[in-house]
Amino acid sequence: MHTVTNGDLPTYPVKRRKFLNKGIVKKSTSIAEQDLHKIEERLRLQDRAINASRSGIVITDCRLPNNPIIYANSAFEEITGYEASEIIGKNCLFLQGDDVSQPEKGILREAIAKAESCTVVIRNYRKDGTLFWNELNISPIFDDGGKATHFIGIQTDITERKEAEKNLKRQMRLTILLNQITDQIRQSLDVKSIFETAAHQIQLAFHASRCLIYKMEYQNHESLPQTKIALMSEQLADKIFSVKDIELTFLNSAFGQRISSQDQAIAIPNVYAEPELDEFGELLHRMQLRSLLAIRTSSHGVTNGIILLHHCNSFHEWTLEEKELLEAVANQVSIALSQAHLLTQKTRQREQLIAKNTELEEAKLIAEAANRSKSEFLATMSHEIRTPMNAVIGMTGVLLDTNLSKEQREFVEITRNAGNTLLVIINDILDFSKIESGHLELEEQTFDLRTCLEDTIELLSVKAIEKSLELGYLIHPDVDLIVVGDMTRLRQVLANLIGNAIKFTSRGSVNISITQTHISHYLRCSLSDRHEETELLRTLQFAVKDTGIGIPRDRLHRLFQPFSQVDASTTRQYGGTGLGLAISKRLCEVMGGTMWVESDAHQGSTFYFTVTAPINIGENTSTSSITNQHLISSTRSTQFTDEVTDQNLGNLANSTQVLTGLNQKQSFVFDPLMGRDHPLRILLAEDNVVNQKVAIHILQRMGYRADVAANGLEVLSALAQQTYDLIFMDMQMPEMDGLEATRQILQKLQSGKLTAKPRIVAMTANAMQGDREICLAVGMDDYLSKPIRNAELVRVLRDCPSSAIHKLRLSSINIAMLHEVASDIGGDDPEFLIELISSYLDNTRSLLQELYTSFAQKDFEVLLRTVHTLKSSSSVIGAEDLSTLCRELEANLRNNKLEDLEIKINKITDEYAQVRSELEHKKYH
Repeated sequence: MHTVTNGDLPTYPVKRRKFLNKGIVKKSTSIAEQDLHKIEERLRLQDRAINASRSGIVITDCRLPNNPIIYANSAFEEITGYEASEIIGKNCLFLQGDDVSQPEKGILREAIAKAESCTVVIRNYRKDGTLFWNELNISPIFDDGGKATHFIGIQTDITERKEAEKNLKRQMRLTILLNQITDQIRQSLDVKSIFETAAHQIQLAFHASRCLIYKMEYQNHESLPQTKIALMSEQLADKIFSVKDIELTFLNSAFGQRISSQDQAIAIPNVYAEPELDEFGELLHRMQLRSLLAIRTSSHGVTNGIILLHHCNSFHEWTLEEKELLEAVANQVSIALSQAHLLTQKTRQREQLIAKNTELEEAKLIAEAANRSKSEFLATMSHEIRTPMNAVIGMTGVLLDTNLSKEQREFVEITRNAGNTLLVIINDILDFSKIESGHLELEEQTFDLRTCLEDTIELLSVKAIEKSLELGYLIHPDVDLIVVGDMTRLRQVLANLIGNAIKFTSRGSVNISITQTHISHYLRCSLSDRHEETELLRTLQFAVKDTGIGIPRDRLHRLFQPFSQVDASTTRQYGGTGLGLAISKRLCEVMGGTMWVESDAHQGSTFYFTVTAPINIGENTSTSSITNQHLISSTRSTQFTDEVTDQNLGNLANSTQVLTGLNQKQSFVFDPLMGRDHPLRILLAEDNVVNQKVAIHILQRMGYRADVAANGLEVLSALAQQTYDLIFMDMQMPEMDGLEATRQILQKLQSGKLTAKPRIVAMTANAMQGDREICLAVGMDDYLSKPIRNAELVRVLRDCPSSAIHKLRLSSINIAMLHEVASDIGGDDPEFLIELISSYLDNTRSLLQELYTSFAQKDFEVLLRTVHTLKSSSSVIGAEDLSTLCRELEANLRNNKLEDLEIKINKITDEYAQVRSELEHKKYH
């Protein structure tokens, strides 16, 4: 038997054996007393230790009926307010009071029945009746035979934590509801639509019987100001009648003046108990009004409207959350109304301005100014859009490197292809804006005309083969193949015209021809030193002839116009922006030539363009006595005849012809499985669109995908988002060249801002002595000269170590916690999880921006506040690793440890990228 007194630990009396030999008995008694003394000392020590614990500790005896309490420490007394003597012999269930329907009760009962440990969070009540949240852990105590004899329970009061979570959830719910209402309100800048939308959204959000929005206008009559109040919108709940025809006279009373004099919401739980509304009792009864919430809308401190919320079926105690939400919504309505009025005023002013500008010259100046602004805007926006687009393409590349289902891979491929298409459009817009604003500069280099043409045809040959088209070219023997000019821009024009010809031709052929004429003593401006000089020039004329759908003669005038195409149906069927031909024609004009077309419906088309180039003095302009002619065909190779050449080249029909396939000129056969056998994540840093296409095409034939960056800044941005195994780095790029970008990469590696070094390979059109040494000295790993030879490219790819494909982690989000939060806040609404995720991502994006801004400004107080907020919201939504990183940074800031802050912020950003990926995956799946 054991005894318990006043909450002391149970003690057990010691039985002494009796021995026949008295000496032995005496000696044994002495030893037993020493052992008993040690046991009692140890028990007292354990009792003091248990009483010193800050957690409440109780011991129950499960051998006795009702499993009564036999011990409670002092911390338990402090937490519950009960003395130990008051609860000895009771079952712990008494702490639940009348709140006995908690599901945790069944968990505890099952654990006790099975003699198992368990942990629950349960609502308990102190002696004074106040609620506290108890995190209870129970564990069984077994005897020597393995049978449970007692249970020990450890209690922790987590009420403060629960209250903090409740407040944070309430704030998140407030933010989500406000975002919902605000988004709907701001979709229109029409005053009437704003009132209608606001009333509808407010009535739904507050579950009110009525939402009324009034507009206030101030009028002066005989120097006496008067206020006109007009109902603009009324939204009703089900089975609630309208009060449109009832004049709310209390809006013109002292109560109405109180509403319109402040920005705080006025909440009235019982309108019949409000002294200011006593005289309007009959009106309130007619409206069946019981509770009222009111607030004004204002602009620059002047009231311009009133929002009223009615509860008619029952009296309603308005919460602080509801009042704060209505105040925030009223503020957004005020902003939207101000913007709508401002838009109306600006529209009216613009109309008046247009009406006054009747003179032609003034209209011309306005148009020119608008055109310049448009070009500058296009240039700026194209650059700005490229960065997120590169991120989209890059991240889809990351997805494609993960284990995806067939359907998922198809979806990601569609997204990536759409991103690439959009990037081409952006590049077209950027080129067009450069030309329009006069910022386009031509390069001057010596190149082989035939090589330029063949490379372009090779780039587009796959599409021709897919459509079973014959694709060939013819160069007149008189054409000097060595040309000084901008090869890249010439290839861009050729690629556009040949690509269009293939696009609009379903059967037959596409043929390109080149002829040459001389111009003597032409005044020419040198591109290198801007010095004008008289120079002998020649005109190269190109013709691209197809057997496609043709163009009706009455629509030819629509060609070469920016953002214009021949027919809207053509755009739907074939795609395109209508910029390609406009850009090509402008490029020809910049290169001293022009462009025109001959075509008719169903008769095919021939596009002509010319460029000028210097005559090579002292060299034989006829480089060959034979015609340079090549043909690519998916089915057969045939010679050109008079039937496939235009009338200007008819005299060449009898000349000796050499026929060969372009694919035969390659000295190296591509391995289409190289990308599979030796996978690499590749970034191509190249600002020229045509060079981008050529490089991507070559890599695609070898089974590789490549992301594209247009300058060094975009390279650094791409590396901040993901890792790459190999970077092909062009040397001459705008904003930041390849050399500087390489230096920046190495600096970030040394500082720890980048964790993996990519292999960097220089690409340059310069082949001067020492160029290779310059590139290697700055930190690059290899060097390729343009035009790139296939064998050299394969060597570079094989020299680059292949990293393991990164697989998507699924551990950054505690899914169970995420669903619990969504259920606690949104109830059974299946759409609320999506709204919760969207709200968290939007808020976190702003917080991350604030992190970097406050760090750059060394405003550590704002930085601390921001990272604390991010920590809390991430914890609530289940982003435990992200919350831990924020907690570590917060601790450093509180302890004034300011070293390596940027590295810690970058780690937070990296973890957020994983969290965002998983949340968006959860959002759409």
